[in-house]
Amino acid sequence: MEFSGRLASFPIAELLTWAANDHRTGALVLRRTSREKRIYFERGEIVACLTDSTTEFYGQHLLLEGHLDPDVLTRCLVKCQEEGKRLGVVLVDEGIVDRDTVERTLAEQLEDLIRDVFLWDRGIFFFQADQPPAEDILAQPVNTLALVLEGTQWIDELIRIRQTLTHDNLYLRRATDHEPDNSSPRASAIFRKLKSAMSVARLYQLTGGSYFRFLLEAHSLQQQHVLKVLDQGKETPKSTHELPLSNLLLEQAAEEQMSHARRGAIPMDVVESLVPVWARAPGAQTWTNLPESEREFLSQIDGSQRLSDLLSDDRDAREQQAELLTLQLRKGALALIPSPVQELERDADERGTPEQRRWWRPFWKKD
Repeated sequence: MEFSGRLASFPIAELLTWAANDHRTGALVLRRTSREKRIYFERGEIVACLTDSTTEFYGQHLLLEGHLDPDVLTRCLVKCQEEGKRLGVVLVDEGIVDRDTVERTLAEQLEDLIRDVFLWDRGIFFFQADQPPAEDILAQPVNTLALVLEGTQWIDELIRIRQTLTHDNLYLRRATDHEPDNSSPRASAIFRKLKSAMSVARLYQLTGGSYFRFLLEAHSLQQQHVLKVLDQGKETPKSTHELPLSNLLLEQAAEEQMSHARRGAIPMDVVESLVPVWARAPGAQTWTNLPESEREFLSQIDGSQRLSDLLSDDRDAREQQAELLTLQLRKGALALIPSPVQELERDADERGTPEQRRWWRPFWKKD
């Protein structure tokens, strides 16, 4: 059975250390609400990492590190679409970036992708035997334990940042109309995107890249009095934001890049008409340790209700319930059947189906 659990119980540092010390080969899949990352190991060393978030794609990393400008990126992404090549290959073929720089920046982007997971406060994980597409494997593997030390340092630094940028619902605005001289490419991107007051979360969506590096740069700009923190909940003027062509191309590329990685995903909109039943209910100790909201949700699973009736209408609550269901399904604790067991029993009685042919009986017993 594959190793799985919740990040609240098994922090990412422990998971990476386990994979390194046990010389594991395979994929560590991490999910939080609608986000997914896959970290691939070869004998305990990290050789690839995939994300389904376009804000974290390689092209965005190159923009924010100052290696490309938006027009060049757009032109190269069009060529990627036309020729079916990866961005790094096109950059080298076009003579825009040399091969050594591509390999170095790919490794930097991968390390940022993984270190950002250290900031996740919840989510689920599972480890499975899986290999990345050959074209996504780094030229040189990354030392896992060194990355753990760096990720832990990011956690400590985040505590300092959160003393000012306490959460992502705070609103920011410019404190000056003039961009500071000698700004980094990332700082310039943040300043340009902040045309009107907006939340930290919205500003990150527009800027992209590493979430931690975004917070670090925004915090630095606030300390330099370039950005100003507004009162929480203060209304901000509504405005429209044109989606750049490069973002549209990245959205298309996202589905292609993650098609391999998503083979194990369980889309709730596809299975919500099915009925969950316990194949192996949680033990008393496990049940006691569950948060009250999760215990309340799981206690409703009795083979009589479809997932569509069990899942919350609230988006955030629904996504957390989907994570919990995915984890239980992967553990083999839950099964999904096409109809409530009472309906299956009634139909079987009407057809005269023998007891031994009622396949759902292992999951449900009559009182």
